[in-house]
Amino acid sequence: LSGGTRLQLWQSPGDGDNVATASSTSLELKLDGTTAQFMEMDVQQARLASALSRTVPTGAGQLTTAVELGLRLRSDEAAGLELAGNLDWHNPAKGLSTTAHARVLLAGGDQREWGVSGRLNFDPGREGEGLTMALEPSIGSTSSRLQDLWSLGEPELAVSSAAPKARFQGEVGYGFSAWSGLVTPYSDFSITEGGSQAIGLGLRFSGWSSGLEMDLRVEQEGSATGATERSIGLEGRMEL
Repeated sequence: LSGGTRLQLWQSPGDGDNVATASSTSLELKLDGTTAQFMEMDVQQARLASALSRTVPTGAGQLTTAVELGLRLRSDEAAGLELAGNLDWHNPAKGLSTTAHARVLLAGGDQREWGVSGRLNFDPGREGEGLTMALEPSIGSTSSRLQDLWSLGEPELAVSSAAPKARFQGEVGYGFSAWSGLVTPYSDFSITEGGSQAIGLGLRFSGWSSGLEMDLRVEQEGSATGATERSIGLEGRMEL
């Protein structure tokens, strides 16, 4: 079971008269947590982070830079301090956006984690309605990946002396309005260097006014040895 919340601590009024075209700066507090129990496995993990972001309008869209510092706590390992940075570009008229992301674990006992990734999104509809597609190449561990506690196998992270692995992920979905929000059935896949792969089916809900987000997902994962594992998870978030 996973959950999380985000709290906006501060936001600048903007540097321009027009809110839609003005530069702005914001500070957010994020809290995520998850727990997993299966056979002899009983793991809890939580992450508390603060994120400072700056959005600047350009002639070709909006450019957003962000820096995030987070504290990660997990029941079966030492606490970790994470530093991450994002560079995002978004063109609403064309429905295109790109993201560059980097993350490193600054303090985590014997743990050694780092990762970089890129992402290309195509979302021509209104607020996620209609067909959406995303592609994401990466190397190493680009996030805390709390959802990996639901995986029955070992999560493939760049931990300790293990070499970081390349990964390619993608998602296709179709969103439509329902229940005062956006409902999106989707399918995703992941291919990791070394031969492991995963495919998932899910149903995502985002409330436009409530700030509630729910994600129900079923996954089948195949390892390089030919073993197959299946899992199901439900994740919920509420913005305050």
